[in-house]
Amino acid sequence: MAKPDNAYGPLRTGLASTWYKLKHGWQYNVGFEIGKEPLFLLGKCYSNLSDNHSASNDSTPAHIKLFIDHFMSITWLTYRKDFPPIEGTRITTDCGWGCMIRSGQMLLATALNYHLLGRDWRLATSDKKQRRMHRQILTWFEDQPGTPDTCPFALHQLMEVASNYGYSAGNWFGPAQVAVLMRDSITASRNHHPLIKNLMVYMAKDCTVYLKDLEDMYKSEPTGTNTALLLLIPIRLGGDSLNVIYIPCITALLAMEYCIGIIGGRPKHSVYFVGFQDKKLLYLDPHYVQKKIDMSHPEFDLKSFHSHLPQRLHAVNMDPSCTIGFYCKSQEDFNQFCTDAQKVVIPPLQRGHYPFFTFSDNHESSVVPPTSTVVIPTRNSSDIGSGDHNHQDDEFVVIECPTKDSGDPSNTSVERSHDLPVESDAILVDSETLSNEFSLNSVPY
Repeated sequence: MAKPDNAYGPLRTGLASTWYKLKHGWQYNVGFEIGKEPLFLLGKCYSNLSDNHSASNDSTPAHIKLFIDHFMSITWLTYRKDFPPIEGTRITTDCGWGCMIRSGQMLLATALNYHLLGRDWRLATSDKKQRRMHRQILTWFEDQPGTPDTCPFALHQLMEVASNYGYSAGNWFGPAQVAVLMRDSITASRNHHPLIKNLMVYMAKDCTVYLKDLEDMYKSEPTGTNTALLLLIPIRLGGDSLNVIYIPCITALLAMEYCIGIIGGRPKHSVYFVGFQDKKLLYLDPHYVQKKIDMSHPEFDLKSFHSHLPQRLHAVNMDPSCTIGFYCKSQEDFNQFCTDAQKVVIPPLQRGHYPFFTFSDNHESSVVPPTSTVVIPTRNSSDIGSGDHNHQDDEFVVIECPTKDSGDPSNTSVERSHDLPVESDAILVDSETLSNEFSLNSVPY
């Protein structure tokens, strides 16, 4: 398949950047309304029940400060422009086509932060050694041509991986295809980076985790049972819209300490889900155009890689196509994850049917292989920027099951909420408070 020519000339690049800033930039200048319900963020729970109200007269509750501190520590990767052309093209921006890849990069960055800095690492309280490691991780995502030993997870390198499947920059990728790119890029780079040599990756097929295969993987690793695991599970939770019976499963999995988020979004709009409050999912949005950062300086600026303002989406508006990620630091961790996950992957009231995903005691090879294969959908440069990103071409097992209300498998309709109601007793943390009190300027870089 021929690689597309440049999707954007200089004029169109500028117009596209301006459009996305106008379309999505406003949301970074508004406040974040926080209701009374507990906040869950990558397995951590933040609740006002833990606040010591007599300890301070500060208007911002302690649990909100801890939550924002955690949120600001998550790597935020967005559209970039003015980077060196991707090999074989004149494309110098991923604006309009790279949002799902950016969402996948954010999930991978979270896994690497866990692996090299720990689950409890926070940007604002990090020491000099930790900040140096954080910057090292970010350089692996730098938007420039490289190799598996320089920029293994950069957009340019991921497009090189995609070329192995006959696709290139300018195609739009679904969550399952991005999982393939991450799997292959980690596998290719492990031998080049001692820091991630003991991090292996497993991508589930047909929503099934084959335990015998993972057991063999641990046995083959030099570090054995102490090898860390990035587990990726592509799935489709319904037909044209999310089957609402899976909302409790989604929130329960996001509340697990092993969960590192979900690559997905709403229809035609990819985001990186990292938590929830009640039935509103919290996410980082890659649809914000920023200039490419030169990372050659050891103290390059971190501000464009972190956001202080969570975005929200009602769970019923989530696109059914997604990939959920988990990080387990050892085989013992993985075994505990399996035990915990099996308690929450079955939708309530379904009597054991239609699980979110399953565990099999077999090898994948012992199961009759599916007739279909993972295919990266064709999407040429003329489609870029149209916004019509349909996930139907993704390779998934489509889970259709009765809704809680009707019992009819075909009836997945539900009232979809686009404008979230205002909580009468909610706490409104305005943008000025966020930018001042939780500013990256206060981080001791």
